[in-house]
Amino acid sequence: MGILVILGILLFYFVGYKVVFNRDFAPVVYAKDGTILAASVAKDGQWRIYCADKIPDKLATCIRLFEDRYFYYHPGVNPVALLEAARDNYKAGHIVRGGSTLTMQLARLYYHHSKRTYWQKLKEILLAFGLEMRYSKKEILQLYGQYAPFGGNIIGYEAASRLYYGKAPEALSWGESALLAVLPNAPSNIYPGKGQATLIRKRDSLLKRLLEHGWIDSLGYHLALKEGVPTRKHRFPGLAPHLLSYFKQSGNNTFNKFRTTLDPFLQSKTVQTVQQFANRYSGQGIDNLAVLVMRSSGSIAAYVANSNCSSEQCGSHVDIIRSLRSPGSILKPFLYGCCLDAGFITTKSLLKDIPVFYNGFSPKNYDHKFRGIVPAKEALTRSLNVPAVNLFYRYGVDAFLEDLHGVGMRHLDQKADHYGLSLILGGCEVTMLEVATAYTNLLRTAEKKTSIRPHILQSSSDSSVMESFPISAAACSQILDILQGVNRPSIRNGWQYFVHQKPISWKTGTSYGYRDAWAAGVTKEYTVVVWVGNADGEGRKGLTGIDKAAPVLFSIFDLLPATSEVSKPYNEYKEKRICSSSGFAASPSCPKTEMTYVPEHAGPLPICTFHCKLYVDATETYRIKKPCNRYIPSHERSYFILDPIVDSYYKKYTGQSYSLPPIHPDCNTGESQRLHIIYPPPYADILLPKDVDESVKKLVCVAAASESVDSLYWFVDGDIVQVNRKPFKLELELAEGKHNLTVVTPDGSSVTHYFKIRQ
Repeated sequence: MGILVILGILLFYFVGYKVVFNRDFAPVVYAKDGTILAASVAKDGQWRIYCADKIPDKLATCIRLFEDRYFYYHPGVNPVALLEAARDNYKAGHIVRGGSTLTMQLARLYYHHSKRTYWQKLKEILLAFGLEMRYSKKEILQLYGQYAPFGGNIIGYEAASRLYYGKAPEALSWGESALLAVLPNAPSNIYPGKGQATLIRKRDSLLKRLLEHGWIDSLGYHLALKEGVPTRKHRFPGLAPHLLSYFKQSGNNTFNKFRTTLDPFLQSKTVQTVQQFANRYSGQGIDNLAVLVMRSSGSIAAYVANSNCSSEQCGSHVDIIRSLRSPGSILKPFLYGCCLDAGFITTKSLLKDIPVFYNGFSPKNYDHKFRGIVPAKEALTRSLNVPAVNLFYRYGVDAFLEDLHGVGMRHLDQKADHYGLSLILGGCEVTMLEVATAYTNLLRTAEKKTSIRPHILQSSSDSSVMESFPISAAACSQILDILQGVNRPSIRNGWQYFVHQKPISWKTGTSYGYRDAWAAGVTKEYTVVVWVGNADGEGRKGLTGIDKAAPVLFSIFDLLPATSEVSKPYNEYKEKRICSSSGFAASPSCPKTEMTYVPEHAGPLPICTFHCKLYVDATETYRIKKPCNRYIPSHERSYFILDPIVDSYYKKYTGQSYSLPPIHPDCNTGESQRLHIIYPPPYADILLPKDVDESVKKLVCVAAASESVDSLYWFVDGDIVQVNRKPFKLELELAEGKHNLTVVTPDGSSVTHYFKIRQ
């Protein structure tokens, strides 16, 4: 009676004891189809991969037949097997067999393979009873498959199948399943590469038993015998090392099994493409390159966070996709979209491109040229900085910063004063993931779909939506159309004339100091973002978006399937009559107008100020001003006029001029007297004296104009140098030689003096 009580207490202890097996699993990153992309050993150095699914039937059958034929019939202990083991051990004088069931072996695995003693055997028996009461037979078999050793540092059938055969356990043949089933019996003595002859003999013996029990037929048996036996372990691919590191650090997965949305083929090809370009760029002092491919659903299709490079200090370990980098001009499309919605511009509106100064900030275009005037569409496709800054100043830093938060730029966490006008030129920091999300939602909004958040794990919800996108569907569609017209790299000129070429809306960006080169492209199905540079932020001359990132972008798009046209949100537009020349709301002076589409809820469009009606003589050579038109034959005509300073840069860039016609010489209204250059006089030969410190003194220029003139434009040798108010004076530092000085009034009247400087 006492023995039964003690046994009951022991059973209660082991049954009630919460058995917890080692959960230190090896982190593994899986592709969408279950392919392993990257993996590393568990913290204890073991390849212990979590077996999430039911143990495959073939492998389960082989294990039961080899280890425990009566597994489904005993309560955790097989008395007959124990008695036979005791008898054989007694005869041998030492332990030669254990008589353990699969459940007892699982109990032994729980005790970490303690020494084989009778007391240990008793503990295993008691725990086996407890396991049988706690778990079902299928669960016990699954736990055994999970924690059984399969040779070397390989634990569990998932790791064994992947490392020995390079395939998922479900894909194992009968011969492969039989080989794995015999490994836990003596894992330190036989495994692929060690004890090969014994391993094959045990496998073949198990295959014969499968034949005898009717699990396989004669043909299957003989084919299984001929299957090759691995002699070494496979290596897991390293196609997503940075993603693996990120998941390991996040620590949000108990079993370290990360099933992603990555496409295995695309991931592999993207890795190859990235490395090819990285090898090409390395000789130019550019070490790092990253590519992110996002589906229009928000799921990640390819994640290559960095390239490999030879030096340990080259920064290849940095996950560029999640790093904060300066975006250059990559955010400009969103500003233009906001301005379309605000009614500031249409896609055809003319924008000034002349030198500007904003409290010491003077933006320059990438080519250091000024075009005078440029259509908004061209300003965006050419990524001109000056028109963008002018628009940004008008729209407002605070307003645009709020809009950027709305498109997903969550790392812009400073106030507007911190960024200032340089924000639109890359004076901030964003991640590739944020850029990809913003461009994906730009397309989704154009198709009147909800904005989404990106996700890379299959367990993430596809319905993870963001707040409404801050740009209308109509404006998004117009921006995408504009970005399709961006000139592609020279090697892809004429792409539109080839069949099956993809219409891609894309944009590049280059940060200050040539530190970051960006390219982002979007189609109906995919968004691709490319970054090229050095992880440590070191700049390189020639490191630009168009030269370095764009070729990578189009190489990645070459890997993607054919795309279709993005649908247009026609019911989101309204028609607006605009001036055909300026792109602004037509005024009575505009000689030619047309209808265009603008966002339905766009604000009021500015009225065209480029056209004005003038009286000209019969030859239309001279301008006639009142009261001259009373006695000089004249008629009214509409003219397209540019401000003198704008016209100066436009003429210099294009060779054309849109200044006011000169006043008729017979128009005796005193116009010839209203503007003078007092000094220097015409054709003067001027000697500039030196000061006591040997520096040459400046030339002081003086002009005079009638009371109605409130400002003058000063040009030296054809270049604008200053716009000033009364008194009309200007100091100039001029080199020796011939020069010309021109002063122009706001209405276009001008005087030019030629002179020579000597020192």
